[in-house]
Amino acid sequence: MNKRILVDTGFWIGLFDPRDEHHSYAVERLHWLEHATIVVPWPVVYETVRTRLARRPDRLAQLNRQLKRPGVVYVDDHEFRAEAYSLAVDYAIYRRWPISMVDMLCRLMIEDENIRIDAVLTPNQGDFRDVCASTATVLL
Repeated sequence: MNKRILVDTGFWIGLFDPRDEHHSYAVERLHWLEHATIVVPWPVVYETVRTRLARRPDRLAQLNRQLKRPGVVYVDDHEFRAEAYSLAVDYAIYRRWPISMVDMLCRLMIEDENIRIDAVLTPNQGDFRDVCASTATVLL
């Protein structure tokens, strides 16, 4: 069975920026995407492109090649937006865990039984460890 892997922003940035602290992590794990379906929430694309990646056309072209290859599935986030916002604010204020709204949205998608996600590829494993454990999703 083809694995469905949600890829987080930190992976993409690390992959295409040799100076990024997560570059080695991303390069060592790139092979996991070769035969997988890449699950891409739209906010991950926004977050990745809005970074310094947008100022580097060569790196943006590399991302574009990855995201336009066969086996990439874009996930609409509209039904998760309000809850992701609310939870991100709640976590920051009351739990003292400043998690981005994009990461919160990804967490909600991982929990959603209607979206099959077998694994999450992220250098920020602490943001996803609990939700992956509770859903039997592999954390890469």
